[in-house]
Amino acid sequence: MHETSEAHIMASIKAAYRQVEYPLIHSMKESSIANIAFNKEIVKHLIDLTMYLGRHSLPFRGHREGWQENIRGNYKDLVLLLAKYSPVLSSYVTSVELKGRKTYNFISWQRQNQLIEAIYRNIHDVIKKEILTAVFFSISLDTTFDVSRKEQLSLVIRYINKENGTVCERLVALRETVLTTGKHLLTMLDTICLEMSLDWRTNLVGQSYDGAASMKGSYNGLQSLVKKENPCAVYVWCWAHRFNLVVVDAVSCCIEARDLFGYLETLYDFIGSNDPMTDRVSSVKAGSLLDYLLQERFLLTALIFKKIFDKTSTLSKCLQSVDIDLCSAISHVQQTLNTIKTFRKFSFTPLPVNRIRRTKKMPGEISSDQRIIDQIENFKVNTFYTILDITTTQITTRFNEETMPFFKDLSLFSHKRLREVAETNIIPKDAFKGFSEVYGKFVDEESLKHEYIQFSKSYFDFEKIMNLPVKFDDTNKDSWIQFDTDGDDDDDDGLKEIFPTMYTALSISVTLPVSSASPERAFSKLKLVKNRLRSTMSEDRLEALMIMACELDIQIDTECVIKYFASNSSVLAKLLT
Repeated sequence: MHETSEAHIMASIKAAYRQVEYPLIHSMKESSIANIAFNKEIVKHLIDLTMYLGRHSLPFRGHREGWQENIRGNYKDLVLLLAKYSPVLSSYVTSVELKGRKTYNFISWQRQNQLIEAIYRNIHDVIKKEILTAVFFSISLDTTFDVSRKEQLSLVIRYINKENGTVCERLVALRETVLTTGKHLLTMLDTICLEMSLDWRTNLVGQSYDGAASMKGSYNGLQSLVKKENPCAVYVWCWAHRFNLVVVDAVSCCIEARDLFGYLETLYDFIGSNDPMTDRVSSVKAGSLLDYLLQERFLLTALIFKKIFDKTSTLSKCLQSVDIDLCSAISHVQQTLNTIKTFRKFSFTPLPVNRIRRTKKMPGEISSDQRIIDQIENFKVNTFYTILDITTTQITTRFNEETMPFFKDLSLFSHKRLREVAETNIIPKDAFKGFSEVYGKFVDEESLKHEYIQFSKSYFDFEKIMNLPVKFDDTNKDSWIQFDTDGDDDDDDGLKEIFPTMYTALSISVTLPVSSASPERAFSKLKLVKNRLRSTMSEDRLEALMIMACELDIQIDTECVIKYFASNSSVLAKLLT
């Protein structure tokens, strides 16, 4: 009776249907997994293309991007080029060409922007993680106008990468700013740090800008506003900008120097000019230039500046490097200053003797005009010594931080001072007083003194027999105590445990910025990324492309990029997850 009942018959029918459905469901799941894998492979190819165009600062879009056009823009043309060697991409491109809008499209302009944004977020996450791990960081900031006359602000953060011990300066933001007042710049800084979960009011230890009033101002400048909320944020006026002012003063210090660079500028314009000129005008200009270039005063003055620039160009490049620290910068400046002073022993060749023009002695004047008769001595006193004295005076005046207690304390970390303390076992009574006044919440003065003395006793012995922990890298090996780990975290922890206060003080010292050259290097990329043919680019896309172009050494996580890309819409999430 049960087998013929309605309930049994319906249950049997359902069971039969279920058995038929099982293979179909399994087949559908396998098909879905295979389709997701296929789509991910396509997106991986597109990520590589996006990274290539972004890191080379190349445009993505074309004027016309139809499939029938001869030139469809860099992005689509590279897709078609890669499709010749990738069966997966070839199959997908063929499907898109045939079906058009009836199928999903990973290479539309909207998907391009979303893919760029996903890569940017991944790079941003890597930088954010490194900064949070480093704890201490400093900032450099600058502004400039782009090709569309929008003022752009670039923010660079300096920190120690704890994985390999190197000093990094990373571009973390490029934003349009409508104002350049100190208060507005502070608001933008606070917004960017909030986005990256960075507590600048606690962990910011240094800031470096150029000499603009909105940056350097003692009352309403950005540096003063930051220091009101964080007294530990030491301001460093960019050393590279200061040194540039030294050079400007040197090339304008006397008539011979002004004539030299004035004629050189005229010569450059004359040779490179494309403006049509008559033969008469060209002849006059060429004759005037030739007369000056054949004079001995030109040769001697040019030789003087060549000798000076041979020494100062090295210093200029050093001050703009990423991994230089303040201790090394002071050492390099002093070495350059001492070298320039030795040029006073320079010898001269004979010069023609000209008639001496004496100034008439006016009534009431006591001293009479005394002119140097010897032409060699005249050139030496009025030109050569003037150039050297102005150069050395300006360097001494503009780079006088070593007289400050804080910078005196930094010099204690040099090899020279460390050896002196190791031999005498004596440090100045006020040692690290200035450092503790600024960074007292991070280090204790007495503990730092005690650890410094203990460290100086054993450092040079350790240096001979083993590699010490944590490399605070520097270009001047003789001026700064140097560590080397090759990424050994155990050694890093060892230094923290043995000399914790010393380790903190060194970390802060190396994190302090020397110049604001990195934001200006970013502006060089800005001219390539946003040019006159790409002047309508949106700000979000511009920032993402700038980060990709500037931070070339950061390796992206492809799976993480796909995850961010898929989060843009439910359609992408279904296709990729």
